[in-house]
Amino acid sequence: MMGVYDGEQHIRKLIGIMNDRGRNIPKTVDGFPDSPFEDFECLIGDIKNGGATICRFSTGMNSDIFQAVAVPHQKLINTAGLIVAYGGILAVIVTSYLLSWWLLILGPIAFIIGSKITKNAYNEAILTSAIYSEIIFCFMYYARIVSIEAGGEHYYHKTD
Repeated sequence: MMGVYDGEQHIRKLIGIMNDRGRNIPKTVDGFPDSPFEDFECLIGDIKNGGATICRFSTGMNSDIFQAVAVPHQKLINTAGLIVAYGGILAVIVTSYLLSWWLLILGPIAFIIGSKITKNAYNEAILTSAIYSEIIFCFMYYARIVSIEAGGEHYYHKTD
């Protein structure tokens, strides 16, 4: 997966900068004391067997992380969602002015649909890259972007 490789390079640089500033971000799964897995292969094995899942932990969407780890089709879908959300509002306003003010009710609907498209592209990029790359997973786990559900427990990096 070419995008993940590019994302790994960006994340490695970011981890290096943050570690130079005293953050001490682990680069392997076994570097997290709260992780239930010995290594990344065990985590991936449990995911494949259905014993674990990687979940989004944060409610916010970080566009810098998305741009670093997303592959081109995910970026394209994200852009399409933004166009639907904001372009749809503009189109509804113009159409409402020309035809009927009742059409203004479609503005929020266009925004909700566009936002859903954007959120789905973001989730796909974050979760896919976390599964395919240990360094990206470690960064996202440390930053509390993703968490792990395994054995009925929810694991996330607890900050000091």
